[in-house]
Amino acid sequence: MKNTIKEPENELKYTINEGAPQKHIMLWQLLSILRDNGFNLCLTDIEDKTISDDYYDTPNMDLLKSGGSLRTRRIQMGDTKKVKGTYKKPVESESVYSAREEFEEPLKRGGFNYLRKAMNETDADIDFDMIVDTPILNVTTERSEALLEKGGVLISLALDESVYTNYKLNSPPVYDGMLEIEAKGDPRILNEVHAIFFPTSPSFKPYKGYHKITPTKQSKYSRGINMTMELSPSFLPEESYTDKDIELGKVY
Repeated sequence: MKNTIKEPENELKYTINEGAPQKHIMLWQLLSILRDNGFNLCLTDIEDKTISDDYYDTPNMDLLKSGGSLRTRRIQMGDTKKVKGTYKKPVESESVYSAREEFEEPLKRGGFNYLRKAMNETDADIDFDMIVDTPILNVTTERSEALLEKGGVLISLALDESVYTNYKLNSPPVYDGMLEIEAKGDPRILNEVHAIFFPTSPSFKPYKGYHKITPTKQSKYSRGINMTMELSPSFLPEESYTDKDIELGKVY
């Protein structure tokens, strides 16, 4: 077993409000606001990538209920392709940002067996005998990302346009937009970022904040399950489900 260090993930999450501008325009608006408040852009170009996540869980959706997630991730940026396996579990936090322990390993390719092998070499507390070996949810995301710095602390700012597909329900794909801002160091920088977008005092510019986003602590996994269930024709009263439906995870 590897002596894997649990990497903390500290992240602000926002949903994109209806009527927000096109993704790259919105990203440059956000970058301009942060630069006006002392953040420096580390790269002049925005990185665009395509991400495909397959999420796994137990038949009773125990990871979902606990706020955790287990996934394989395929990343394509230009001609470069990568595959990773990731397990996350929440950490209690009173902050405006989400805090999670994260175990992440490179994979030779996607699929449950490669994910299981990689995670078993870490000290992640996953009972793979309880995990269904077929994915429950796919999230395919077009991501535009920029890197900024202030006071020696880096933050990544990513605007995502995602398509959620629930494999267990006969539901149509659901489209959604999110803004994710992750601290690559002292997470207290995220409190300042949030205060810039939602100011409680005239200390930051613009003084009226940025009203095209709404704060959330919901993960993409939880959000995708909730959104696809709302639109699913299979989402019927509990008495309408058969024992087989329950076994397949149609009732969460």
